[in-house]
Amino acid sequence: MTLDNLINTFKYEYSYDFSFKSLREVSNPSSDSLIRVKTRYYYGTKAFMKRKTKEYDCPALAKRGVHLIEYKDIFFRSTLALRLDVPTFDSSDRQYDSRHTLFLFHSWTDVSAVYCKEGYEICELYILNTLTAVSSEIHVLLADLGFPMKHINAL
Repeated sequence: MTLDNLINTFKYEYSYDFSFKSLREVSNPSSDSLIRVKTRYYYGTKAFMKRKTKEYDCPALAKRGVHLIEYKDIFFRSTLALRLDVPTFDSSDRQYDSRHTLFLFHSWTDVSAVYCKEGYEICELYILNTLTAVSSEIHVLLADLGFPMKHINAL
């Protein structure tokens, strides 16, 4: 998948605009894959969600089945997750395609993301480096959570 295709997917699934500098696909992902985001390493996506801090009430997203949740990762940094629960109709869908999640997290100078399609197992996993622009509503929320927003434009 190309970066442009993935950004169009975000616009469709989450109704928000995002712009990133680069994309890296993780080949053969599994629930315990070692995932490197900038200088940090995580074992599986559960490491992004060590502790749930807050779930935001966003009616526009809720209508689409999207949940906006703040977690603390294994390094105790804020992680914002946009999770889309996808209706499933058979065991194959539930196995690999019942949740689409975009995790946004920060280093000291920028914001990166991980996007995954999963169910009981992870189907696809993408690392997106350096968020350059985001819809204004998400921009405000990230700034409130202490994300470094100096080089990120609001759309």
